[in-house]
Amino acid sequence: VTAGVDAQIPAIQQAIEQFASQSYMREQVDSIAIYRVGPEDATQALEPTIFYNSVRNFFATPLEPQDGPTALIDSLVGLLANVRQVAPNSNVVPSIVVFSDGTDAVSTQFEPGDVAARAVELGVPVHTVWLENSELTVGQEAGRNYLTTVAADSYGLTGRLDQPETVTGIFDRIIEFRDQQLIRY
Repeated sequence: VTAGVDAQIPAIQQAIEQFASQSYMREQVDSIAIYRVGPEDATQALEPTIFYNSVRNFFATPLEPQDGPTALIDSLVGLLANVRQVAPNSNVVPSIVVFSDGTDAVSTQFEPGDVAARAVELGVPVHTVWLENSELTVGQEAGRNYLTTVAADSYGLTGRLDQPETVTGIFDRIIEFRDQQLIRY
């Protein structure tokens, strides 16, 4: 969460808590972890948990905007490289949901298309939720287009935080994969 989108922090937290509820997340079956986009790599904010209350307790202290530069591409490629190790067991079907304005889609190591290519290689859809940055007068459309491209190219969905039904659609897609896994069992 960068400066300029900080007014949307309560809505971001509410969306994450929406997933970490009985409507979507099945405790002790599903898992959720929260990472921050960093200047070189994603940093863990909430370790993987299988409990709703862990997420609620985590948000007892609201998220703070990230100061300084961030590198979305580097952070996502690094997170994808470790996604299987983060999963609580090998039966989990991982998904990544990115909340961003997309304007920090920079990297010193990778090309913009590397995120989706790596995600497809690993079979991990990257869903994106676009945030409007009130501090930017230009670049918002490029950020939104990047997030849309990453989602589409990695077989994920894209949404907008100001359109809650699109975020709900992402969560519905994620639990479809869980339900398919349970039916196969």
